[in-house]
Amino acid sequence: MSIIQQPTLFDIDYLEKLDIQEKYKEIFSPIDWTKALDLFQKDTKVGPSITVNYEAVLRSLMARIDQKIPTQKALIQRLKSDLRLKLSVGFLYSDPIPSEATYSRVMATLATHLSVLERMNQQLLQLIHEELDIFTENMAIDVTSIEARTKPVKTDNPKLPSTETQRSMTTEETLETFPSYASSGVKKNSQGKNYFWFGYKGTLAVSTKSRYILNMHIASAFASDVTLAIPTIRKVAERLKSEKETSYFSLDKGYDAKEIYQECHALGIEPTIPLKRVAKNDGEVDTHYAPTCLLEYSYKYDSYDKRYGALKYTRPENHC
Repeated sequence: MSIIQQPTLFDIDYLEKLDIQEKYKEIFSPIDWTKALDLFQKDTKVGPSITVNYEAVLRSLMARIDQKIPTQKALIQRLKSDLRLKLSVGFLYSDPIPSEATYSRVMATLATHLSVLERMNQQLLQLIHEELDIFTENMAIDVTSIEARTKPVKTDNPKLPSTETQRSMTTEETLETFPSYASSGVKKNSQGKNYFWFGYKGTLAVSTKSRYILNMHIASAFASDVTLAIPTIRKVAERLKSEKETSYFSLDKGYDAKEIYQECHALGIEPTIPLKRVAKNDGEVDTHYAPTCLLEYSYKYDSYDKRYGALKYTRPENHC
């Protein structure tokens, strides 16, 4: 049971301005649900027919994220009280809203078949690229906290491979070492204060212009930001390599590590990362590591010389 719609792709800013029914029509139309719906088909023709509108259930789970609905129970109540949302996600007027148990079974099935969702996401990203050229954009990589809806428990966290060790490992080997159970995590917020949570940590690679998520990895909250960076950089680089000669990645100062620079340069990527600290100098360089003249005026950046892996600077003629 599904609604046939003409696939269309628009910028996210445009989608946010649309009415709820038009908005979800544009969001859902390019998605091919065939592989996901196959997970809920009956193995045999014997027995009662399927009465649940699984495509609408999957759409409602996506709408729950967009509408910032906290729980499945709240989603069910919203669908029962909001007819426009119910029709927008694909339920017919006569369709009963599935129970919380049905939603839990759907989530459990999806959790055991993540590879199906990943392939769907890759197909969707390819469609978006054909429309908006997202693989030619620069990337931004950062982590976000994901709170678990379970009671916090103490865990014995294993030691994860360092960034230096990860460079000698394959991406698959590295990802296998990352645990995915809920744990306690701490991170400094924008005010410089520690923020504590229990759950997971997601590392996201986002296109800086159109703001599409090109890659995401989920790990336990105790994992450090820099530990999760190399697999994400490699996965994104695979998509960008054939589309753009030089890609620029923006990362915060938590990724200021030698191995991150080495991995990026090995993949033909130019990283933009703030320095964690500026070492004291004797006047030969300024606070941004630009060379200075005898009068300690900073030289002006000119260009980057790929032949020698060096930066070119010009002397400040007005002062020196």
